[in-house]
Amino acid sequence: NKKEALQWADAVVGLRLQKERLAQDFVFGDYSSVTISLNDVQTMAKGHLLVLHPGPVGWGAEFDLSLQNYGKNLILRQVQIGVWLRMYLFEQLWGKGAFF
Repeated sequence: NKKEALQWADAVVGLRLQKERLAQDFVFGDYSSVTISLNDVQTMAKGHLLVLHPGPVGWGAEFDLSLQNYGKNLILRQVQIGVWLRMYLFEQLWGKGAFF
């Protein structure tokens, strides 16, 4: 459950449902039981919980709006460097013969 997961986690990564990849008749349920809020982080987590998401964030679904200004919310930084970091990693791996 969410409380147990937040108690041992060092980071939480949200992933969005890609509506464009789902069947048109797919019904989105109530996310309130899994949505993580600032209150959840402050009461259940270790205090150094990092919040990550590759973007775009479905605020209100994956994460509550209260986490937008949380000091350890690294979402914008992750989005800013995500492509460059992946390019660097592929370049490093390719140069070491990891891809054939």
